[in-house]
Amino acid sequence: MSIPKWNVDLTQAKQQNLRITRTNEGTITVDDLKIAQFIHTILNNENVRNVIDTLTTKLVLILGRFTTCAPDCSRTSCGPRKARRAN
Repeated sequence: MSIPKWNVDLTQAKQQNLRITRTNEGTITVDDLKIAQFIHTILNNENVRNVIDTLTTKLVLILGRFTTCAPDCSRTSCGPRKARRAN
C-alpha cells in the first residue's frame, strides 16, 4: 500500500529497508525515500525505462570516441605533432 505525499520533511526520519516491490515479487529494499521513488518508477514505468536506456546508450556512443588521432594512425602516440627545428 502507498499514499501520495508532497513536501515531506524527512530530516529526523529513519529510512531503512524501504521495500519497493509487491509482496508477491522479489524483495528490493533501499535506505532512502527519494531513491525508492526513483527505482520504483524505473521498475514500473516502461516509458521511463526506455528513456533511460536510450540516454545511456547515446551517452556511451558520444563519450566513447574522444581521440585526437585518426583510426588509421600509425604513429606510436596520438595527438598534435611537435614542430621540428631545422638544422
